[in-house]
Amino acid sequence: MKICPKCKSDRDFNDQYHQNAFSEAYAMCKWCGYWKKDGEEQKQCNMFFCGCSGSVRDRGGYDWGLGNKIACQSCGKILTEKDQVKWPANDPNHSWNKKA
Repeated sequence: MKICPKCKSDRDFNDQYHQNAFSEAYAMCKWCGYWKKDGEEQKQCNMFFCGCSGSVRDRGGYDWGLGNKIACQSCGKILTEKDQVKWPANDPNHSWNKKA
């Protein structure tokens, strides 16, 4: 069982994510936004809500990334600060907490 070093949750932490956006694997917690690549300082991702049919199917409507503006991985819509939501670790009313 892998546990996030920031929020201490094992709900959605992986230390070997590897997506096409980054050439090397990185650690990420989809419960609190912890993000770290080997040899770099820890960073904080932001969580965004798009709600397009692709993001709803793949990630419950949510997307995440570094910075205050990202493109939805499903539809390409630019998500900005107005689309940001709190991480489940910081929001007891987050829909993911209802499934936990």
